[in-house]
Amino acid sequence: MSYGSGHRSGSCVRCASGILRHSVAAGGVRANVTTDSLGIGLPTLKPIFDATPPRETLVGSVERVTFHNEENGFAVLKVKSRGKRDLVPVVGHVASISAGEFIHAVGVWVTDRSHGLQFRADFLKTTPPTTAEGIEKYLGSGLVRGIGPKLAERIVAAFGEATFEVIEADCARLREVPGIGEFRAGRIAAGWAEQKAEASSLSGSQAAS
Repeated sequence: MSYGSGHRSGSCVRCASGILRHSVAAGGVRANVTTDSLGIGLPTLKPIFDATPPRETLVGSVERVTFHNEENGFAVLKVKSRGKRDLVPVVGHVASISAGEFIHAVGVWVTDRSHGLQFRADFLKTTPPTTAEGIEKYLGSGLVRGIGPKLAERIVAAFGEATFEVIEADCARLREVPGIGEFRAGRIAAGWAEQKAEASSLSGSQAAS
């Protein structure tokens, strides 16, 4: 089939349905044109690409809790993750969270207009720290009533990675730490039990909602 002047050339194939498929060359560029039997151009369907970012897993330790809403669990965290030079901003929902804890998060990377690149987690699980450094941050965060940063440092220096076991199961040994007497040891043990009960209650109420 001819298309007039020498500026265009092409071929035409008629399908069984009566639709004509033309291969047209114009100006050195070849394009496919589909028409029906009346010569009316038919729309060409373009492939649909999925723009949803891939889900990834992020594991790391919480360096700072920037924000946490105890009512709905929404949290903004700064997380130290292996392979990342800078702290990673993580947003998600969790019943309770404290500096020093480890997190396992599943979600996507997004770019927020105000805060830049961040990891938005739709699954966020926390586990208590197991390293001396993490335990010190955890206790010094103020989560446990009666323990501040300085006292946390002394307690972890005395018991290391066994600190949690000592507080929970053998709190009398806390008196081995300079500055802790019988009364203060009991207060720390009570604060530990209290924060565990609160965390369990929050976790249960959020799961029910």
